[in-house]
Amino acid sequence: MYTWFLAALFCHYVIGLVTRRIHPGWIALSSVVVWAALPLLGTAHGLVGPRPDKCVFYAVFFVAGAALRPVLTRRPVPWAVTVSARAVAAAWALHAARIDAEPEVPVLTQVVVLPAVVGAVGWFQGLPRLRALRPVEWLGRNSIVP
Repeated sequence: MYTWFLAALFCHYVIGLVTRRIHPGWIALSSVVVWAALPLLGTAHGLVGPRPDKCVFYAVFFVAGAALRPVLTRRPVPWAVTVSARAVAAAWALHAARIDAEPEVPVLTQVVVLPAVVGAVGWFQGLPRLRALRPVEWLGRNSIVP
């Protein structure tokens, strides 16, 4: 099941094509709502085997990336957003480490991880681009092919 993400990517692209006239922010928000509702619909988070919850969970990041791409290509993430997002992520990680488990409120995981990703993007945008790392950049953009 280590290639589960290929099916998830396929689903995300299909959803993106079908909903291309709807702002990606609304699609990201709806994926949070659907993921939160899965247990109410009889699909538990953390199933063994095929995991529809993973596809829905990661949809928010895929679609949010599509929504934020135009903004992030025009200008870097502001320093205040980067620092505050990383602080929220660090607090969440410390809380999880303190209780020695994943926190019980699953939707908060999604809501906290998304700003953490934005904070990480902002941090990486501030790093200098090194010629020696260009192959790694290429692999990151084209890794699905190899």
